[in-house]
Amino acid sequence: MSEQGQQEDADPNVNFDKWKLFTLLIASYEKLNEAIEFLNNDRITPQNKTAAVNYKDDGSHYTTLMLAAFHDAPLTLIQQLCEIGGKPLIMATNDYDGRTALHHACYSGDANIDIVKYLVQDGGMELINRMDNYGETALDLIPSDPTNDAVRNFLKNFQESAAQIDTASLQVAQIDTASLQVASRKSKRFGGRQWQDVLTAMSTSYQTVEMKFNFEAGNGWDDLSAEMAVEMMSHLPPSIEGLRISRAPYGSPFMDAMIDWIGEKSTNLKSLVIWNTCV
Repeated sequence: MSEQGQQEDADPNVNFDKWKLFTLLIASYEKLNEAIEFLNNDRITPQNKTAAVNYKDDGSHYTTLMLAAFHDAPLTLIQQLCEIGGKPLIMATNDYDGRTALHHACYSGDANIDIVKYLVQDGGMELINRMDNYGETALDLIPSDPTNDAVRNFLKNFQESAAQIDTASLQVAQIDTASLQVASRKSKRFGGRQWQDVLTAMSTSYQTVEMKFNFEAGNGWDDLSAEMAVEMMSHLPPSIEGLRISRAPYGSPFMDAMIDWIGEKSTNLKSLVIWNTCV
């Protein structure tokens, strides 16, 4: 058999080591067609494809998805990476700046609008609101010139649509912290009606079992004022069984509101955890 034939018949899974994984990482921005061919190669095991897609560069900690998004990869490659890596890969913030693939896609603005739309389809508001180590969301990284208004407007419109919370449905569903975070941001930008609607809905919710609040910077509460935090404690669902609060920097009025809620409104509280909170 010729040397070429032996190469063609060689098992691509043999000696599948770190350097082969790194090759795919580089391919995501230098040899995009080779990356697509790799993922379409039926001879490579699913385990090795998964290992390659989830590999992170030792230095920068960029994922394959981050690099592909930054370098305007074809949407088909983005889709393949996401299908293999799943939501953990989409939400990953493990590069040295704490940025997601959406952050990297937004650097190129409108050139990457299809990639941005695809990532947001799975990541939703959680991905849009994810901040990097400098407190910036993906929206903040879009170049400011008007030629990038399409992707900027898409993200803003998505935020606005997600913030249109149906108060009636919230009264019969579980209130979650994401709803409160969206409402607090919208209140800061457009006025307080949205915030008041969510507070009213939360105070009458009966399916929420436990509420957890981690107020550490970067966890989605940066737009929450001390006054709003006090209001939130006063409107907790009376029937919740568990309440966990950590890193609340709102002082004694916040704690007083929580104590008043426990004494006057709570009907079923069984577990209360308060950690590293200023009083």
